[in-house]
Amino acid sequence: MLVPHNTNAKVINVKLPAWSFKVASACLFLCFVAFVSSIYYYTKTNAKLFNYHEMISENSDQKKQLVKFDEETRKLNVAIQDLKEKDQEVRGLLGIEDLSFSRPSKEASKKKYLNNMFRDKIVSLSVNDLRGKLYALNKDLVQSKQSYNLLLASVKDMTQKFDFTPSISPISGPIIAGFGWRRHPIFGSMEFHRGVDIPSFTGANILSSAKGKVVYSGWYSGYGNAVIVEHRDGISTVYGHASRLLVNVGEIVNKGQIIARVGSTGLSTGPHLHYEVRKWNQAINPTKYLDLNIFTANKDIR
Repeated sequence: MLVPHNTNAKVINVKLPAWSFKVASACLFLCFVAFVSSIYYYTKTNAKLFNYHEMISENSDQKKQLVKFDEETRKLNVAIQDLKEKDQEVRGLLGIEDLSFSRPSKEASKKKYLNNMFRDKIVSLSVNDLRGKLYALNKDLVQSKQSYNLLLASVKDMTQKFDFTPSISPISGPIIAGFGWRRHPIFGSMEFHRGVDIPSFTGANILSSAKGKVVYSGWYSGYGNAVIVEHRDGISTVYGHASRLLVNVGEIVNKGQIIARVGSTGLSTGPHLHYEVRKWNQAINPTKYLDLNIFTANKDIR
């Protein structure tokens, strides 16, 4: 019913059927449901989008970390290869046999080449790839450590051998009488000279030419005052005509240690050192033992 404001106007009665209210109510309900559903799906979609962007950001960070980690493993691999090259170089200098490292097959080398060629084009790095690289690096480290330990043991052995090998001249000066047959300076007869004679002044220092144990120190017939030092592998050295002896039997002496003073005792015509090198008590030419280093001592002296 419609009631007009004008009192003279007629009142208009409008009748709506009952089903129209039901339709209107249904429409309102559907609109409400649609509105609520829209809000629900909008909220859910925004949450998914947020999670998606968060995952993208997280994956991006992980990718950066993987790339950085891959770069570090490649640097470590370069360092290991550099150590291998230095290892082989030192072995070459010392004349030590190379340790055979495992070498990659042609297929592996080709695969490595392709991986390096397309490395910059790789979009992502997998954890398995990095695990494989770590496994290879660990294997290289084990081999490098093994090689280093063997090299260190060889160097220590060479150093020890060098310490016990006569390699320096006991005194400074020229050789005036060499090893071999000569006419005796006192008796005038031909005799085999078992060492070399090096002149000097009375009281000059006589050095041990190698590390060893003093097995004799005293008067030694025509040698006068003499010292005999036993080294290793049957090698011993004799220092004769000394004016004074500074070591005793049983004493361990080092290479370059002062063991006596130059003199002219025994069968001698003047102050000098008679120096011998013996191999299993047999005199050998000492000249090649007068100036050696660790390399020549290990290569030339057998």
